[in-house]
Amino acid sequence: MRVKISSDGGAEPAWSPDRKELYYSSGDRLMAVRVETTPVFAAEAARVLLTDRYARGGDESSPREYDVSPDGTRFLFLKPDETKEQPITQLQLIANWPALLARAPGEKH
Repeated sequence: MRVKISSDGGAEPAWSPDRKELYYSSGDRLMAVRVETTPVFAAEAARVLLTDRYARGGDESSPREYDVSPDGTRFLFLKPDETKEQPITQLQLIANWPALLARAPGEKH
């Protein structure tokens, strides 16, 4: 069964952690649609969660450039660096950075 969720298109779909909402981007907006799956599938009207400029993949084969926190209360977006005209090509994530600081030269161990 196919159900149309958006009347004006969309990209980068993602489910909420509880699977009760579907998120997607539409231009510079992040949209949300509350859904029910039982006893039959039903979707409410889409609503705008936020409007902001953020990096987008540009085509259907690009990965989603936002994510939802595990508790469903926050979103993480890649935002373009407006001082440069270069696209984002690299993201560095430093896990456990306090331990790295503790091992830095000149620090007491």
